[in-house]
Amino acid sequence: MLYRFFRALVELYGVVALAAFIALFFVAFAFTVLYPIVPIVLIMVAPFAAVTAVGGSRLLRMVERFFARKKLAMARCPQCEGGLEERQLLDPESDDHAEATCLVCERCQRAFIVSGRCFPLKVQTASSSPDQFAD
Repeated sequence: MLYRFFRALVELYGVVALAAFIALFFVAFAFTVLYPIVPIVLIMVAPFAAVTAVGGSRLLRMVERFFARKKLAMARCPQCEGGLEERQLLDPESDDHAEATCLVCERCQRAFIVSGRCFPLKVQTASSSPDQFAD
């Protein structure tokens, strides 16, 4: 339950932060003529707000992975509470395309790395099957 809540927050956080910065831009633009000190203050505050936004994003991801690791230790899918099975998949976090042991949930089509990071499985459909084009 908590995992799904924090997962939703992580997915929405970037859009909300971007909307807040765009809103601050329009506030600064509106006050440029009316009261010029507001844009100056917002320009000085913006770098600190950006650092805070990045820190908040990392904190949310850290909390999400904490709750994911708790469920993964019980061999349960954090997203749907289904069972997990181990598979060797390409590690999305490595640069050399090494294989890693992942915990895969067939029910919700997600794979989890031991760190708690989640990524969707690429499901092979009939239209993308390589044997479809064989002579």
